Amino acid sequence: GVGYKDIEGERNLFLRVLNLSGECPRSHAIGDVIEIPLSSFPLSPVDFSSCFPYLFQETTPFSIKTFEDEEIALISREKESKEYIRPCLQEDDTSKIHISVDSITFPCRYHQKEASFTEKDMTLDSLCLNALYSCYPTALALLYGKNEATKVVRCPDQKGEVVLKIEVVFKKPVLVYKAITKVNYLMNFLSHPIDIIDKEITITVMERRGDCPKGHNVGDVFTLNLYNSEKLCPASFFTIFPFYYDIKNESGKGCKVPCPDCVGTRYNIV
Repeated sequence: GVGYKDIEGERNLFLRVLNLSGECPRSHAIGDVIEIPLSSFPLSPVDFSSCFPYLFQETTPFSIKTFEDEEIALISREKESKEYIRPCLQEDDTSKIHISVDSITFPCRYHQKEASFTEKDMTLDSLCLNALYSCYPTALALLYGKNEATKVVRCPDQKGEVVLKIEVVFKKPVLVYKAITKVNYLMNFLSHPIDIIDKEITITVMERRGDCPKGHNVGDVFTLNLYNSEKLCPASFFTIFPFYYDIKNESGKGCKVPCPDCVGTRYNIV
């Protein structure tokens, strides 16, 4: 469980361990509460999320563009170098990695049976995985938010400088949208939350200031997977993506990763 609490004018993040399967290397137990004072945290949650997958890199340093367009330099623990290493995953890296559904505690709209996925199953339109990782938190906020319909983010590659516009697209008439919203609120109030998706999320390449290894060009439009059960759940992709670097570097021989839902799906990555 995740929550915020304001203490003496400072916002703190609280994490509670709700369930635990197996042994935790950090000795966390069910019921443990972890408090993170955001004012003293070295990085903002957004910047940490931007950097996290690339901390698995075991090569030379590189810098990335975070979701909020601040440049952060990451330095290898083993050595220092001025050589720039692009964070972009190449097809040779990802084609060897396979994801399969290991177990399902409670079926969701994406996965109701065992299945396996490759890189082509990550997105509907072959969007670069690094760009999708950068876009997902903003896309999720727009999907369930009310105040904004468009946001601009950047891919993490400093050389490519691909600028992406994330936009909400309403597919139903306004009256239908209002009715669905009221049903959602009513079911949440009755403690039986449902997730009725009444819109789409598109990702458009607005600008490219360098070369893109994936070959994305200005005007390319991609659609976030919100319906297709043959593709990997985007929330699960966001959780799984950092482990791509661990396995690519052969420091990991495969692992099992749960989806963000505490009663959802567990995946096997090899």
